[in-house]
Amino acid sequence: MIKRLFHISLFALSLLATSVPAFANDTAEVPPPQEMLTPDAQVQMGLQKLIAFMNSDPKPERKDIAEYLDANVSPFFDWDYMAQLAAGRMYARFNDYQRSTMADDMKKRFLTQMVTRLTKWGGWNVRFLPAWVSQRGDMAVVTVQIFEPRRRVPAQIDLHLHFNPYGWAITDIVANGVSAVAWYRDQLLLEAKYQNYHRRR
Repeated sequence: MIKRLFHISLFALSLLATSVPAFANDTAEVPPPQEMLTPDAQVQMGLQKLIAFMNSDPKPERKDIAEYLDANVSPFFDWDYMAQLAAGRMYARFNDYQRSTMADDMKKRFLTQMVTRLTKWGGWNVRFLPAWVSQRGDMAVVTVQIFEPRRRVPAQIDLHLHFNPYGWAITDIVANGVSAVAWYRDQLLLEAKYQNYHRRR
């Protein structure tokens, strides 16, 4: 059940990520604040882009989806911040190489799951609820409901973002109470226990 919620969450993340303004490098020119879209407006605009891509003819294959996500989605995740959230207190003990390796591993796992989810694209209906934005304006939660034909109750996704000099960046998603970052942390713990067990044998 948790794994399925995680897959649905990553689909929702891909909707959001395609909408974030392309300010991912230091040389990019940041537009004035009045030109920035609100987080929920960015989600809706991103959905239109993703649907157009997924409905293109011929239908995108797995390789096409992977290339699209890598080029148009990955740059707008804050992988370093997500790795910090996943590692918790241990992150302070990591060196630069370990931090970079963890962020790269998270990126690879998340994008692989996104590709798998999107290969099952079925033209689902999506509803956007009003976004929550912190008083300081630097954090936001966008709630998305995804309606699939075989599900009586829509999946509810809370997309967590923070605002940096380049715009809104994705930091986590929570699907029906299940955090994607927490899921990643649990996977690492399970793998560590598995490796320690076999070392002792």
